[in-house]
Amino acid sequence: MSDGNIVLLLGFLGSIIGLMTPIIKLNTNITKLTVAIENITNELRDYKKQLEINTDRINDHETRIQLLEKKV
Repeated sequence: MSDGNIVLLLGFLGSIIGLMTPIIKLNTNITKLTVAIENITNELRDYKKQLEINTDRINDHETRIQLLEKKV
């Protein structure tokens, strides 16, 4: 191999490394964001379920209060 081929090969490898590093970092960040969004979505589902339960309880209490007020 001549010196020119070695320089060309090293330049090519350097370019590949220079291009792949940001792509790998971007992929890592996208994966982390995907996991974070999935966690937030799951938490929102839990909060929605709890909100529905509390809404039902409040409605039950309102009904009881109205019945008690009619008796008085």
